[in-house]
Order: sequence, then structure tokens, then C-alpha cells
Amino acid sequence: AATSAYASGDCTRADKLARISIDVLGTRAPPWQIEALCAVRVGHYRSAQAELRSGLADDPNDWQLQAALAAATAAVGSDARAQAAVALRLNPEDPGVRALAQALAGGPSAKARQAAVTFLSQQSLIVSG
Repeated sequence: AATSAYASGDCTRADKLARISIDVLGTRAPPWQIEALCAVRVGHYRSAQAELRSGLADDPNDWQLQAALAAATAAVGSDARAQAAVALRLNPEDPGVRALAQALAGGPSAKARQAAVTFLSQQSLIVSG
């Protein structure tokens, strides 16, 4: 239900339903991703970072969460090379992850920030968790 609410653009409902899911099944990454992507929709990248870190605490090998964390970190102007390297190690075949890692390789910059914001705006939900 949280996924459907997110897909229809209703982040208020998606956040509420994702929080319920986290409370009941706190070991799955998708609800954390929903909350993070809703935060991204309104430009709250620091909130997105917190949600993504919580999701990674439950599933440290989720490449989508790791890549989104790298992007959210770069979007606030911080150095995200370490997170991007982890995402790339977890899924070296994803062209989006490769492009993100390349854009962030030089460290914090306006170019890195723009690449991160673009990456986040193109994210889709984790299909299984």
C-alpha cells in the first residue's frame, strides 16, 4: 500500500504506511526507501540520508539504498565518494551507479551535487526486499 501511495504521488500516505511497515517488519529496505524518496521530492536531502542509513542498518548490502545515500550525501555538498564506491562494488553493472560514482569521483562540487540530484530524481522503488 505504501508503494502504491508513493507511485500515485501521495507521500503523506506513503510515509504513514511505510512507517507502519517499518514498525511491524523493520528488517526490510523498501519502506526506508519510500520515506527517503519522499524526502527527496521536497528537497530534504538530510532527512533522506537518515532514512537511507536506517535502511542500510537493516540491509547493508542493498545497492539501491547505498547509491541513493551517496547521492543524498553529495546533494548536501558532502563528500560521497566512499558511499559511491560501496554502491559500485555492490552493483558494478548498473549504468546509473557507474555514472554516479564517476560524477562523484572528484569530491564535492557543484557538478557532483547536480549529478546527485539528477540521480535521485530518477530513482525507482526497490521491487523486492
